[in-house]
Amino acid sequence: MKSRPKIIISVFVFNSEGNKILLGKRFYEDTFSLISCKLSYGEDFEECAGRILSNTVNLTIEDKKRIKFLCSYNVVGNAIHNVAIDFYVQITNEEEKYHFNVDPYYFKDWDWHSYEEIIKMHESLFYGFQIFLKKFNIKTLEDIKKIVSN
Repeated sequence: MKSRPKIIISVFVFNSEGNKILLGKRFYEDTFSLISCKLSYGEDFEECAGRILSNTVNLTIEDKKRIKFLCSYNVVGNAIHNVAIDFYVQITNEEEKYHFNVDPYYFKDWDWHSYEEIIKMHESLFYGFQIFLKKFNIKTLEDIKKIVSN
């Protein structure tokens, strides 16, 4: 019997200049991923996005309107089926100075990456992120912010 799809909330965190995003190296799959987690029972999408920013990298966004809904899509393949709900936030110069905590359960490290760096590491990206780049024909990081939900 196949299990039901998981609902995964991810957040693209852009640096203050908007030219890099924050990716973490995952322990178990040795891949690079956005900040993400499963939606908890009874939690709304926006709450989950704020929670994972706080819990995963110790970043609290006071004005929740800064966390923007991006899109939703299916991630099917590699023996997984997830429903991806993506958000983005561009952080301020002051927030960028924070020392981002590493979530000790899932991630080894966090680092900023340009689009060019991301493309070079394509095979090392978490499968859902690979699907996202292809599905929305992403050619620059600015393309991500321009997506209108499908």
